[in-house]
Amino acid sequence: MESNQIDECSRRERHRRDTWKAIHDEAYAIAAEAGPAAVTIDVVAERAGISRRTFFNYFATKEDAILGVRPPAIDPGDLEAFRTGGEDLLTRAVRLLAGTLALASLDGSFVRRRELVRKHPELRDRSVRLVADIERQVAEAVRADGEYDGDAGRALLVLAGAITRFAISRYQHEGPENLDGYLTDAVALFRSIAVAGTAAPTDQTPEETA
Repeated sequence: MESNQIDECSRRERHRRDTWKAIHDEAYAIAAEAGPAAVTIDVVAERAGISRRTFFNYFATKEDAILGVRPPAIDPGDLEAFRTGGEDLLTRAVRLLAGTLALASLDGSFVRRRELVRKHPELRDRSVRLVADIERQVAEAVRADGEYDGDAGRALLVLAGAITRFAISRYQHEGPENLDGYLTDAVALFRSIAVAGTAAPTDQTPEETA
């Protein structure tokens, strides 16, 4: 691909990212001030400077716009890293889950989403469904080649899901450092508990992760 084509692709991606963020920022601002019920697609579209049709190109529902999330999709590079990477199997599964969650969320939206869901529990169902969709997609992708099918594969994904949720709960509470370090620490903590039966105490309470 020639450099001008690459630049054009980059511009389009930046434009999509900026539009996605603008829509989310407006929906979030209204919900934070007046509650989710006050958010309407027409008002959000007007404030973001887009059409109603464009809104639905980015978000399926107003709840998704408020939370800054989109239907999850696995990055092919992340899946390849899971299958061929040099890290241990559990760490690779955790990174695949976390990477898929990150793709479904706007950068920096974890903390504000947690606070909004805490104030407005009616939004929690969408957050829970997002995580469930991600775990289902990752499970299907992991089992696709048959290597991780059966009880061992299911156990791997259950454990990886628990570790990922724990890591993100700490990241949300302590951030805004890079999530990667929290994933590494969480894998080591869970492994130490499984192997030794004991671990250093932690005062962190898991929060809503989506």
